[in-house]
Amino acid sequence: MGNLRHKRTTVSSQFEEEPDGGGFWGWLLLGVIILVILIAAS
Repeated sequence: MGNLRHKRTTVSSQFEEEPDGGGFWGWLLLGVIILVILIAAS
């Protein structure tokens, strides 16, 4: 669990424009992009 939290903190630092939940939106956007690619590839 601690490792995941550290990862999320690292991702959050890449979204400094949105310090509040920036990591969450970063992961959400990444998930949507992957989902679209998977749907398009199938």
